[in-house]
Amino acid sequence: MGNSLYTDGVNDVAEIGTATATAFNPFQTSAWSCSFWAKPTTTATMYLFGVKGPSYNRFWMRLDGNGRMTIGSHGRIVSTTVSIPSGGAHWTSWNMYSTSVEVTSASTQTVYFYFNGALFQTVTSSKYSYTNTTAELALGGTARSGADFQGYSTQYVFTENLVPVSEWLALYNSGSGADPSVVITSPHSIYNINEAVGTQSGDIADALGEQDLTMAGFDGVYGVSSESP
Repeated sequence: MGNSLYTDGVNDVAEIGTATATAFNPFQTSAWSCSFWAKPTTTATMYLFGVKGPSYNRFWMRLDGNGRMTIGSHGRIVSTTVSIPSGGAHWTSWNMYSTSVEVTSASTQTVYFYFNGALFQTVTSSKYSYTNTTAELALGGTARSGADFQGYSTQYVFTENLVPVSEWLALYNSGSGADPSVVITSPHSIYNINEAVGTQSGDIADALGEQDLTMAGFDGVYGVSSESP
């Protein structure tokens, strides 16, 4: 596994800056999935990443101090919260968080939540589908006002298909240095955070070449860190 992105919870993000057709896009009527490793350094509610669409439609993944994991949105698309199996024990330690979303109708999604590769809850969410051909991705927060992530994160994997439990478990069990593109079927974007330790500006590369992200707001000790799972 590469290094990690160390963010301060205020305004540190790696983002596109504008909506594009090449970014990971959950604003669609087909399945999609996402995964990342994270080590929070606080128990506050924090957003790991966000995707902005036009108008007031935004999507995010967050963790909170009550041991819960949320994928949600302003406006439409999937929105649901579940309790992580470890409760609060996941704070200050590295864990892999994954979600697969199956769009079963125009207003219903089936959401599969995984913790360290294991499926722990399946939820039906009733939200009207929202579609758009472009999206704006940000790692470390929502790239808008809100509680950005404070801590370390790495190996973000985004797909525009339904990743099954067998593949998430295989990725978790592959250990440090595993190539997600070998384990996960048809990934869209992978951010391994392989940039040099101490990097505070420039791009965070998409290993698949779809959409690199630009670092913004990093200062002090925050930026690319050698800390990793």
